[in-house]
Amino acid sequence: MFGLKNSKFFAFVLVASTIFLAGGVARGADTHQAVSFGTSSVGSAFYTLSVVIANVITKHSGVTATVEPVGGSDATARGIAAKKVEIAMLNASSAVDAYHGAGAFAKSGKIPLALLAQGQDSLRQIVVRSDAGIKTVKDLAGKKFVARRRALPEIEKIATILLESYGVDKKSVTILETPETNEAIEALKVGTADAAMIPAGVPASFLLDLSQSAKVSFLTIPEDKLKIVFAKLGSAFHTGVIPPNTYRGQNYEVRVPAMSAAIVVGADMSEDTAYRITKAIFSNVSEIKAGHSAGKDWNIQKTLQDPPLPFHPGAIRYFKEAGVWKK
Repeated sequence: MFGLKNSKFFAFVLVASTIFLAGGVARGADTHQAVSFGTSSVGSAFYTLSVVIANVITKHSGVTATVEPVGGSDATARGIAAKKVEIAMLNASSAVDAYHGAGAFAKSGKIPLALLAQGQDSLRQIVVRSDAGIKTVKDLAGKKFVARRRALPEIEKIATILLESYGVDKKSVTILETPETNEAIEALKVGTADAAMIPAGVPASFLLDLSQSAKVSFLTIPEDKLKIVFAKLGSAFHTGVIPPNTYRGQNYEVRVPAMSAAIVVGADMSEDTAYRITKAIFSNVSEIKAGHSAGKDWNIQKTLQDPPLPFHPGAIRYFKEAGVWKK
């Protein structure tokens, strides 16, 4: 027989073990108490915004989000597929291609993604040197046009569709490739390019600088041509607008193809984790807005407008709770 002291000891052990096991089960039930947040390279707008949003998630959701600079959006989508990151900021084009197993993902196959939020637009705008005599896309024939970037394949796709829609033989245009935007801007400055398709939000600091240091103009794309682009490239794209007088000498509205930035997760993320992340983002938009100039666009209204992917059930749960889910 055990004495009283031994009985008390084993009672203590039993209670302590029960608490430990209960804690272990609770932690195991939600496997995403810490998440890696994949995004573009350090210094990019996506990276900076991801840091701001990850801090909000960590502060308000109980989920610790750590930003991982993976690279371009295609690479970041593959990071989710490889379980290297659980949440990511992508451009909508890469997100849609990954979800459907199209474009750069045709060989590797579909990646099961789900949408949590949408933010600022990234426009694909054609900037031309004013002395190049380019008034419409048709005038690009015989010109040097920066319209190829391996990390952003949609740039050449859009350029090709627009040239075709205007009846311009692509072979008549000298298509130039640059690895990043700064080189395209420099080519316009020094005249080694007559035009360039520039990916950027509104306003873009490098375009503000360019319009101050060189005479450039922006091609606006008529609605009938934009419809052709959207029909061929799908739900990732919509009309983006540069308001008049955004840039020096640009006293007219510019309409171009655009796509939103998207925060996506793997479709297998638990509903509770996705719910808490979504709630943290939309309950603290003022902090995101204060952290980055594009933060104002990360709101429920923007998110629910033409979503390019299905929402995660956890996000839908929050939208219903907020009274904004109408479907």
